[in-house]
Amino acid sequence: MERIKKVNESPETTPNEIESFLRDLNLTELIGIFQREQLTMEDILKMDNNELNSMLKSIGVEKFKQRKAIVQVILCQRHSNYTANVYRDL
Repeated sequence: MERIKKVNESPETTPNEIESFLRDLNLTELIGIFQREQLTMEDILKMDNNELNSMLKSIGVEKFKQRKAIVQVILCQRHSNYTANVYRDL
């Protein structure tokens, strides 16, 4: 059975993407928070570092270590996307 896309879903982002991201970071206790806020990886990747840190605090990611882990991975992902785009354009 084919999964039906929600209206606000982009082609690159699925609801399970954020869940997988948090599982990979061993932060499964935060899945409910991100689901409640309906955040996607696309939303998170569009935020600058200040917005990301502020948002994480405001939605209830209280532990600094958890916020730091999320921000570090997002920074690495942004860097790898940037690098891939640069090489693609050569």
